[in-house]
Amino acid sequence: MNKVRKDLGLSYDSNCLYDSCDVSFNSQADLVASNKKNMLYDLAGLPDELILDKNDADYIKQEVVPMGQEAAKKDFPRAVWPSFITSPPPLGFSARGSIVLHPTRASDAAVAVRPTYIYDADTPRIFATPRHYAYLKVAEGCDYKCAFCIIPTLRGGYRSRTADSIVEEARGLAKRGVKELLLISQDTTFYGIDRGERGALARLLRRLNEVEGLEWIRLHYLYPTTIDDDTLAAMAECEKVCKYIDLPLQHASDPVLKRMKRPGTRQKYNELLARIRARVPGVSFRTTFIVGFPGETDADVAALCEFITENPFDHVGVFTYSHEEGTSAFGLDDDVPARTKTARRNAVMRLQKKLIKARQKSRLGQRHRIVVDGPASDHELVLRGRLATQAPDIDA
Repeated sequence: MNKVRKDLGLSYDSNCLYDSCDVSFNSQADLVASNKKNMLYDLAGLPDELILDKNDADYIKQEVVPMGQEAAKKDFPRAVWPSFITSPPPLGFSARGSIVLHPTRASDAAVAVRPTYIYDADTPRIFATPRHYAYLKVAEGCDYKCAFCIIPTLRGGYRSRTADSIVEEARGLAKRGVKELLLISQDTTFYGIDRGERGALARLLRRLNEVEGLEWIRLHYLYPTTIDDDTLAAMAECEKVCKYIDLPLQHASDPVLKRMKRPGTRQKYNELLARIRARVPGVSFRTTFIVGFPGETDADVAALCEFITENPFDHVGVFTYSHEEGTSAFGLDDDVPARTKTARRNAVMRLQKKLIKARQKSRLGQRHRIVVDGPASDHELVLRGRLATQAPDIDA
């Protein structure tokens, strides 16, 4: 195994399905291969002056996934594949190129890349949001195996950024005028656990709370089994951290949760929500649910509606199940008709609308600090604002 180009974050294994070929990037970031009769894969976002060949490049092992019924019966070995093929390119690079490799056999196969790339504070980024708020990814990938989700296959295993890198980026964003920082990942409360750093998220929040210029820090995509007391304490104590819990629960019927391969039960979720409310007074909850998962019955939907009624949520999103190839749920019968899925979604949303209407009336006469996002769509002289309990785009 060669280790010459460790800076690329790759590894090399010569026992592969695909033959390695001499490749290199020229100054225009075009990838050139010496072999003919080959397979061509498009690439995007390749930095200039990157030189790779089989003698000095590190590669990573990748899984070969047979496509089609006949190929699925065959047993293919693991293959090597450059990790940057489907990894998200660093924002700011726009060069295009292609890579050429030829297979020795198994032409009816596709390579499922497990990316290892994760950006850091030095990665160029372009704002895709208004200047006063920005998303900051604290980790990439996911280690969970939810039946309906293909993210672990597409984005690889969970890998946290270092706290120093995150804080450095946050300071840079604050200097560019960002006031609201939205921390995201596939499972934000798992942050640091993959690095053996228990309590890392709470420590990170306390450090970010000291960043000059920031006003609000918001957590997104928390996982029900990894919310610890340290994180809740930091949320309650840090003035800049919004008392806002974005907790996608996906369902509340135990049989459906089990088929979804989701941890927890309705009772465990009840206990979790009560614990959060006790430790973070005034907390706001956002959650999402999926209806129409294979095997879901009217009784399951009734259980979900009971759960929503018993546990007031400030914001609820409901999605209809999509039968996606590559997920473990794809092996189940998609037995809930599309019309039924839509009807169930509408029923849950009608219930939430009724419940939230009563709670909104209780806020009349209160005074709150808000952030002004800009002109409203109604009229240019009308401004659009949000409470600390509302995330941009999805809640307001």
